[in-house]
Amino acid sequence: NLSGQYLEQAVLAVTLMDGATATITVSDLPAEKSVTVFSADNQPYDECATISAEAAFLDASIPDVLSVSVEGLTVTVTNDSSEALSNIDVYCRDILGESYFGGTVYKHTINELPAGQTATVDVTDSMVGMIEVVRIAINKS
Repeated sequence: NLSGQYLEQAVLAVTLMDGATATITVSDLPAEKSVTVFSADNQPYDECATISAEAAFLDASIPDVLSVSVEGLTVTVTNDSSEALSNIDVYCRDILGESYFGGTVYKHTINELPAGQTATVDVTDSMVGMIEVVRIAINKS
C-alpha cells in the first residue's frame, strides 16, 4: 500500500493472458505495508494481462486515549482516559516478517473498558501464530 493512507478495502479485477478472470479483495492494510493475498478460488495464476482496482481509504489512527501492546496472540488495550469506553473494535492481521499474510482480518470487540483499566483480547483464530494490530475503532453507541 503505497498510497500514504490506510486502505479500508480494495477489489482487484485480474484478467489473465488466457482471458480468464479473478477477483482479489484486500482489506485493512495500513500505509506502507504489504500483504500476500489469494484469489477467492485459491488458484495459482501465472501471467496477468491487466489488473484494475477500486479502493476505499479511511483515517485509522489508534485513538490517543488507548495504549496497545501485543505479546504472542494476546493484545492488551489500556484505557488511558478518565472516562469509560465501550464498543472498542480491535482489528488484527497475521504477520510474517515485514508483510501481512492472507486476506483475513481478525476483529474482536471489547464491550466495556473502564477508565485506567486494561482488557486483553486473545486472537486464537490466527493462522500463522503472529499478529499485529492494524486498527482500533471506538464505536459510538
